[in-house]
Amino acid sequence: MNLPETIVDSHVHLWNPAELRLAWLDGLPTLNRAFLPEDFAQASASANVGKMIFVECGVEPSQTLAEVDWVSALAKTETRLRGIVAQAPLELGADVREHLEQLTRRPLVKGVRRILQGERDAEFCLRPEFIAGVKMLAEFDFTFDLCIHHEQLSTVTELVRRVPNVQFVLDHF
Repeated sequence: MNLPETIVDSHVHLWNPAELRLAWLDGLPTLNRAFLPEDFAQASASANVGKMIFVECGVEPSQTLAEVDWVSALAKTETRLRGIVAQAPLELGADVREHLEQLTRRPLVKGVRRILQGERDAEFCLRPEFIAGVKMLAEFDFTFDLCIHHEQLSTVTELVRRVPNVQFVLDHF
């Protein structure tokens, strides 16, 4: 059988509720279990995935760096894991700098995601502090992953216009 060309899966989620707290898994028994590299390998066996990028999974805010460290440890044996999009509290504005500096000390981190789809305020991403946090990503050469609902597209488009020095990635829309 001819396998397709090697591909990069740019949006992989792995988690282990025994290691990290993911409150959103409560009440979801099908998902409330470990999803590890071996699960990914089984699910993608016919896809010829040569590289993968891990995207943060919504761990408790106090565990965001622990999530990066956990995935970095997995990458020691799962050599296809080539990058991490980590969680960061960009709404802190200038105060997010220390968190971003800590992320730079973890070489697999290539970008940041701060999920916007759950925000009730449609203009959340246009708050001055949030824009300041997103602008700071350029200093660290981090991308910004956007996870939004369709109703947020116009405000996110304005965010992108206001922060031209950051590369944006639109997640599952």
